[in-house]
Amino acid sequence: VRDVVMLRCGTLYNAWDVNTGLSDAHFSRIVSKDAQRGLLKFRGPVRDVVVEHFTILVTTVNTDPHKVPAGIALAGKTVSDVGENFLFRHGRVDGLRSRHNAFLNGDGVATETGYRNVRLENITSSNNSDAGFDLKSASTTGANLIASGNHNNFKLWYGQNFDGPITSVDPSEESGKGAAHILLIGAPDNSSTFRFSH
Repeated sequence: VRDVVMLRCGTLYNAWDVNTGLSDAHFSRIVSKDAQRGLLKFRGPVRDVVVEHFTILVTTVNTDPHKVPAGIALAGKTVSDVGENFLFRHGRVDGLRSRHNAFLNGDGVATETGYRNVRLENITSSNNSDAGFDLKSASTTGANLIASGNHNNFKLWYGQNFDGPITSVDPSEESGKGAAHILLIGAPDNSSTFRFSH
């Protein structure tokens, strides 16, 4: 899928709609402006996916506490929600926000625990009500990532490796107190290792 411009649209690919796995997929040069939802929501089994040169500008605020807005998500928490080999690069995500009385979800880029070998490069994620980057996936690496104006600019679980610079600017307390530049959560058994290189 390449050279797509979307205006006031929903999701370009939503695994809950197609109810099947995905492999060997390439999304390139995708622009979604004044978006109603995030752009890409994958769930397993999925593997060998490249997403590059993308812009996601969301203006609609989520008011349903049962929904989890995300610009790009490796989603799902069942035993079949697994996958490997993902490259997300050269993109911008802005405005995934919730407003209701429960936890205010809204992530620019989000990955769940069933996925591995995820690479993030040259992405800016801003003004999301939870995290710019909410990463739970194994074997996840990144470089040249910028997060600004999110509640937690980087929300990191279970160990990630950043082999190039990451930048955090002005985390926002609009979603509540306790905003953080980098929130390290880690595994309950203290086995997580986080590496940062500049």
